[in-house]
Amino acid sequence: MATKTNNDPRTEKSCAALLDTIDTLLEEGINPDKISVTELVGKAGLTRPTFYQHFQTITDLVGASVLRRLETIFATISSEDELKQNATEEVIRALLSYLCNDATYCITVFNSSAAQHLLNTLVDYIADRLYTVSPVGTSIKALEGIDTWKYCQFLAAGTIWQVQEWLLTEPSPAAAQETYVKQISTSLLLAGQLKEGENGN
Repeated sequence: MATKTNNDPRTEKSCAALLDTIDTLLEEGINPDKISVTELVGKAGLTRPTFYQHFQTITDLVGASVLRRLETIFATISSEDELKQNATEEVIRALLSYLCNDATYCITVFNSSAAQHLLNTLVDYIADRLYTVSPVGTSIKALEGIDTWKYCQFLAAGTIWQVQEWLLTEPSPAAAQETYVKQISTSLLLAGQLKEGENGN
């Protein structure tokens, strides 16, 4: 998403300022489709040339913001926790709890044009988590006759679709959260031919 990166503290600081600014606007429910580069850099205390040193479009900035937020969320879920008994359901519950607390941000992103541009990136991000960390991935890798990476992408896409449905259609996402925890975790476990408590080791 970012076009240029280096270890220059000034560059890192300006990039962080852009990300923090778009985060704030999204948290306030402001659709990024209605935000101009000029407006954004004004709020960040930067210039248009500085913006284009980092990102090509506002959509690219939104994508970087979303990935940064996902990385922060998953950083709170240790790899060890993801491999213990009942891990899949617990991880999905933790993830949905974060998203529910961040509902305005998430709904704003999903309702913007950035959502479609982000889809492949999000699918690959979640697929990588399934493939490399989750016990579901351990089981899928043992399956024969399928492209296991594409299968993880398929599961990731389905998971993202269910999250979108939950946040965009439920009158009270918090009230419906546990239903979607069960639905998503069960779907992943069935797809991986796992039962809770079996981590493939």
